[in-house]
Amino acid sequence: MNEVELMFEDKAIKRGLMAIYTKQDALQFVLECQKQSVGILGIDAFRLFPDKNAIQPSMEDSIDFSGSSFKGNDIYSDALALISTRKPDMYFEIVCAS
Repeated sequence: MNEVELMFEDKAIKRGLMAIYTKQDALQFVLECQKQSVGILGIDAFRLFPDKNAIQPSMEDSIDFSGSSFKGNDIYSDALALISTRKPDMYFEIVCAS
């Protein structure tokens, strides 16, 4: 677990081994990754259903930064743009480098 993940551990919603964040916490997580130069490999978006403790992935709201098309781009800006334009009821898992 990297330092950013440790900083946000108490804000995470745990689903199995995943740490999922609200939209606002995900934005702050990305900003902290940028500040500490922690690479972001991808963002997975989800809808949570608390009454059933269920989770539904949303591929159209997720992004994989490990592809060659993102080399040299500002991944932090892309990550912030993705999260900020999603609905308030979306939750995010941020996959980052160790």
